[in-house]
Amino acid sequence: MKKLLLTLMVAMLAVFMLAACGNDEVVQLETAEEVQEQQQEEQQEEQQEEEQEVEEVADAGMGLGEEARNMTRAEILATIPDVTPHGQLILGSATTATPNILGGWDNIAVNARVRELIGGHFVSTMASNMDREFFPNPMVTRNIDISDNADGSRTYTFTIYTDNQFSDGTFINASHFVADIALFTHVYWANLADTAGGAFEVVGRHEWIAGEADTLRGVRLYDDETFSVTIDAEFLPFIWETITYMMWGPAPLHALAPGATVVDNGDGVFFEGLTEEGLTEAIMGADGDGFRFTFPVGAGPYVFESFDPASAQITLRANPYFRGTWDGFVPRIETVIFAQRDTPVLVDSLALGEIDMVSGQGGGDVLNAAFEHLVGITHNAVDYPRHGYGLIRFHVDHGPTQFASTRQAIKWLIDRDEFAQLFTEGHGTVVQGPYSLSMWWYPYALQRGFYDRITHYTFNPEMSIQILEADGWVLNSQGEDFVLGVDEVRYKDVTGMDLLWFGEPGTTDPSIFNVGGRDLMRLEIQWATFNVNRITDIINMLLIPEVPTVGMLITPTLFDNALPLMSRAGGTPPEFHMFNLGSNFALAYSPWAQVNPDPAFLGGGFNSTFSRDYDLFELANRLRFMDIGTDAGRMEFVDAWTDLMVEKNSLVQEIPLYADIWYCFIPFRLQNWSMNAIWNFSEAVVRAYVTE
Repeated sequence: MKKLLLTLMVAMLAVFMLAACGNDEVVQLETAEEVQEQQQEEQQEEQQEEEQEVEEVADAGMGLGEEARNMTRAEILATIPDVTPHGQLILGSATTATPNILGGWDNIAVNARVRELIGGHFVSTMASNMDREFFPNPMVTRNIDISDNADGSRTYTFTIYTDNQFSDGTFINASHFVADIALFTHVYWANLADTAGGAFEVVGRHEWIAGEADTLRGVRLYDDETFSVTIDAEFLPFIWETITYMMWGPAPLHALAPGATVVDNGDGVFFEGLTEEGLTEAIMGADGDGFRFTFPVGAGPYVFESFDPASAQITLRANPYFRGTWDGFVPRIETVIFAQRDTPVLVDSLALGEIDMVSGQGGGDVLNAAFEHLVGITHNAVDYPRHGYGLIRFHVDHGPTQFASTRQAIKWLIDRDEFAQLFTEGHGTVVQGPYSLSMWWYPYALQRGFYDRITHYTFNPEMSIQILEADGWVLNSQGEDFVLGVDEVRYKDVTGMDLLWFGEPGTTDPSIFNVGGRDLMRLEIQWATFNVNRITDIINMLLIPEVPTVGMLITPTLFDNALPLMSRAGGTPPEFHMFNLGSNFALAYSPWAQVNPDPAFLGGGFNSTFSRDYDLFELANRLRFMDIGTDAGRMEFVDAWTDLMVEKNSLVQEIPLYADIWYCFIPFRLQNWSMNAIWNFSEAVVRAYVTE
């Protein structure tokens, strides 16, 4: 209606102007009232023209929505006007970006958003809406054929459009989708990166990544338009089939491995012209100029422009070759900048215009300050329950934290209700495990007795002492009986125990001291944390003063970014036992990956507790084979998930602290912004625009 009225107003104005111009006489305005009236008319005309321009920009792809799922690619393309991107948007974040623009070395949230915008996410074979319903991407996929094989495996055959382009103008064909699967699971890549790519369930993947096979048997390349992926019967059925087995994106092989080509020999695919030296040179570069750090060619709506190591700022530019999202959007914001700002200055930075917005912001102190100084004045607020939670995570493969008793004792020393209140200030609550309040199955688990089956850890130093003593933490540094209030820290006799230690060969766990022929482990926890961090402050306030009262020490070491140490990026040997962080869940919720003891899953974005508990893995792995398409199947999933949460509640490989409500604070000039717990910044920014 607004646009219709505007159109009528503009039309009427045009008729008036034509009538006036049709007469050559000059009209003399005789009164001040007439002068004022004409000025008002001119101002109104200018305002209407500006509003019309905004409406025209806003219409770039708007109005399709869910209808696009039933439209042809040609129909979608016909709705996208030729819009020139303009303006910039600076996203502020307390998280420090790393120079690893290409994946394989870390999974920092900022870097992950960048990869979504410049990589193959938006030109994947599957797409999704705000409710995370998945369907074939009409801008990429002509057809998907699914066939079950005699050996129980399943083959997905994809036919794609071949006129999408990479950011250098190269046309994307089926070989690029095959390259994405085969290169990032190749033995050369595994030797180079900290974490190898996914596709764990593809037939022949394990032999391929180990360098034991000449071809990747589960992937076929038939022609420029057609490729297929076959999933091993061992991994079927699968709860997230449409996300994991049917969603593939392209890789620019010509930039990742110049001179290499994908070849299908009838039994699978392999690379011609690929050498380990050549791949290493292209990815790493000579002076930090390799693909890992510059991402020179991508397929997303934006392209990488720069990373400033001094400020950890990443700048992206709109990609002119991007054809559009599944619902008909192309970038309308020319420049997107990711800027690091410490949490205490986020609101000031917004008020001063140093940054334009923050996304996914929690923490009551920041939120309350933003509502007081920004919301309704310069910014709007969008809120949603976070698809994640805040926690303390332990490495369970070395030192004192390899013992569940130690981890349980620490959990009994935190008043988590007070912790959640201090951090969220009413914008969140305590959680009892690694889950978010936005998960559909959580309310059902509550109804089916989840809370009745778990230990509710409260602040109880006496229980902490009881658990430690029962597990043998009863000695002092001399190997004599520990006396609370006299001795500083407890020790445990671990002589002859089959302990976990994965440090450099020939080294021993630095927590162990030989005293009189006995190996004594010192109850001192090495904590890697952040220089400027509200969670760090609250841990220092609530937990650290309590641990000496039970005969324990927690020693902090401050870093600008402690997360690479948690994932042991670059083969970092084990040094720290405890970390604090926030963690968000993947769309394909995969708790089995977070506890998978396979070395391929240790560290990186997967098993970052370094747990090697096979019983826990089997409990988690049950979930992946469930069918949630029926009411009975969904309740089976709820019960199996509850079993897993009960076990994790007992093992305390991490301490859940809070699940909070997240907010985006967006400037008035940012329009068409839609975001929720699972429709993130990357999806929102491609569909938004700015007014000047």
